[in-house]
Amino acid sequence: MRQIHSPVWLAHATTAGSYSFAVLFVLETFSRAVLIAVVPLLALELLGDAQGVSVFYFSISIAGLLGTLAVPWLVQRLRRRWVMCLAVFFMCASAPFFASQTMGGLIFGMVLHVAGGATLSICLNLYVLDNIRPKVLTRFEPLRMLFAGAAWVVAPVLGVYLGKYGAYWLPYAASAGFALILLGYFWFLRITENPILVPLTSSATNPLYFVRRYFSQPRLVLAWLLAVGRSGWWTMFFVYAPIYTVTSGMDAEAGGWIVSAGSASLFVVTFWGWIGRRFGLRRLLIWGYVAVGLFTIGVGTAADTPWIGITMLLCACLAASAIDGAGNVLFLRAVRSRERSGMTTVFSSNRDIARLIIPGIFALVLNIFTLPAVFITSGLIMLTMAIYARYIPRRL
Repeated sequence: MRQIHSPVWLAHATTAGSYSFAVLFVLETFSRAVLIAVVPLLALELLGDAQGVSVFYFSISIAGLLGTLAVPWLVQRLRRRWVMCLAVFFMCASAPFFASQTMGGLIFGMVLHVAGGATLSICLNLYVLDNIRPKVLTRFEPLRMLFAGAAWVVAPVLGVYLGKYGAYWLPYAASAGFALILLGYFWFLRITENPILVPLTSSATNPLYFVRRYFSQPRLVLAWLLAVGRSGWWTMFFVYAPIYTVTSGMDAEAGGWIVSAGSASLFVVTFWGWIGRRFGLRRLLIWGYVAVGLFTIGVGTAADTPWIGITMLLCACLAASAIDGAGNVLFLRAVRSRERSGMTTVFSSNRDIARLIIPGIFALVLNIFTLPAVFITSGLIMLTMAIYARYIPRRL
């Protein structure tokens, strides 16, 4: 009897490997990105101005950072799979708070959404380290960014359209739905985790122990600092690009389209990944940060002409995709296998630190200057990151 073989794509989708993990990251991205343009506009409506939005994001990020640092403690007391379930619960629980469209609902919704998203990201990265060989990681990161690019293109404008042409609560329900699909697919894959090799001592479950251990290793510090710069720029883009379009006289849909168009640059991360392997990550990152910085400063200087500013902003997104092409390779190549759990948690705090520092800086800037100063300040920060990128080992 002739054997019937399943399609290759089906075999990839039903086993724990690069493609199935990329799908998990796509679902995680959809859950967050569908609200990425909706929430800043809701905050702007409730708070009244960009400075108020900056203060709001700064305050919420403190809760997100505390939640991130608590993940090792949770992983030691619960199995990692149950921590995944808890993260999805947080993502789903945030939906009714957001849908209330009140200030209190916005605050509680954001705390749950940020904490759930951070926890989910940490757990997925730990499973990647457990199940994907180190030599494959340099190819997996561009693949993950490419797959996630599809979500970043579709989800922001999808969220705005669901809220405008469907029902105001639909974007939040969609976010919860994607999180539940992720959890179902995760359990379907039956992904296993390697035992944590660090003894279960009080110091090993203390977040401060991991922080001290992480920042005693220069290569990990550099990877974290550059990731903060990258996350900070995208934080600026996702929060202030919709605000820029609305304050320039455009409607909310334009904000969603700008975010989606900028996110489309992630489709070229595989090309940048090839450039990084061909010419070195060091050169790629140095010139990537320089280009992002110059184009972002251009947005601020051309802010009185919105279409020129938007063009500059989209060019900056394309340059930022070069930085994303390197992904988390600097960290993944530097971390020791015995310290994966705790070190991954500290490294993943880069997003929370970026969400904390960047809105805080912009709240101060907007207290003195107008919105264009946000883009000029962000550009100067990226040029500073280019200087630090010079310390990447030349062999990378």
